[in-house]
Amino acid sequence: MLARTGFVARQRFLAPLSRQRNTSTSPSDHHDHHHIEEDTTVYPKEGKSAIRLDYARFATPAWRRFFVLSIIIGAAYQFAPEPSEEAFVTRWLAMYTTTSEKWLDMNVRHTVLSKEVAEGVNLLTTATRPPINRMRFPQMMDNASPFNVQVGLNADTRDFVAKTEHEV
Repeated sequence: MLARTGFVARQRFLAPLSRQRNTSTSPSDHHDHHHIEEDTTVYPKEGKSAIRLDYARFATPAWRRFFVLSIIIGAAYQFAPEPSEEAFVTRWLAMYTTTSEKWLDMNVRHTVLSKEVAEGVNLLTTATRPPINRMRFPQMMDNASPFNVQVGLNADTRDFVAKTEHEV
């Protein structure tokens, strides 16, 4: 039964293909058609219009900018002052620039301030706390008899102040 349904499905699929006609087998295609290609080349016109085409080529924005820029550069070169003259722009720049003496003063002041800051940083980075000898029972320093001390073992304790942990 399955083989039979497969055969029927194959016939249904192939049936439209057999009914189709290719264009090459069409009965109306047997007569010859000679197609002549038309010349679509556009040739430039002669005479006054040729001059107009050249003008159109040089009237593009790029060429226009080039000509305007070359005129401006030529005028600037023609009317520029001599190197020995002091031009307006040179005087104007000199008026708004800082003199070399002022720069030297500012640099010296900056160097002095930088040295002071460096010395302060050096002082803070190399600083150490004074050494502290912590004793568990500082009252033991007062227990010794002043008469039972051998020669050379006497410690000067006049400036000694004992502090507790809470006082430090």
